[in-house]
Amino acid sequence: MTESALALLKNPDHLKAGKNITLLATFAKCNKLMTHEKVIWSDVVEKRNHRGVYQKRELVITTSSLYNFKPKSYKQFKRRIEIASISKIVLHSSSKECLVKVYNEHDYWYRVVNIKELLEILAKKYKEITGSSLPIDPVSGDLKEHQTLKKDVNSRNSSVTSPPPRKVEIKRSRGKQPKLEKE
Repeated sequence: MTESALALLKNPDHLKAGKNITLLATFAKCNKLMTHEKVIWSDVVEKRNHRGVYQKRELVITTSSLYNFKPKSYKQFKRRIEIASISKIVLHSSSKECLVKVYNEHDYWYRVVNIKELLEILAKKYKEITGSSLPIDPVSGDLKEHQTLKKDVNSRNSSVTSPPPRKVEIKRSRGKQPKLEKE
């Protein structure tokens, strides 16, 4: 059996977050005007803060967003990142650490045991949502050189300033110019 076939047999919701009533209630509260979100991946990770200290977190990926929770605390998320607003992933080539870079926001630095699985799922959802491939940049040096902190977001040194890509569909009507519509 191939590695990808084995991956399909696994349940990527390692924390069974999709069955957690408290988590589902939190989603319902914050998504009143949005479509229903379904958990597609969850796991315990370590988030590195701006002081370089690793903190246990529960990372949940849904059909539209990435959520960061304190362990066993699904009543309130620490941060929600829409998948479409991710500009790229900077992946350390020899460790299981990555930076999730977000348009016009600070980055999240994660250490993830199941890094390959996380990246495959994020890349697939990103492609479905935006129509573009998720840029994943492997680096061998210190991730700190690529990190954008909260304090850097409003400064001129912010590494990402362009808006996130969006799927655009061209509709044609008789005798008129094509009209662009965002989905």
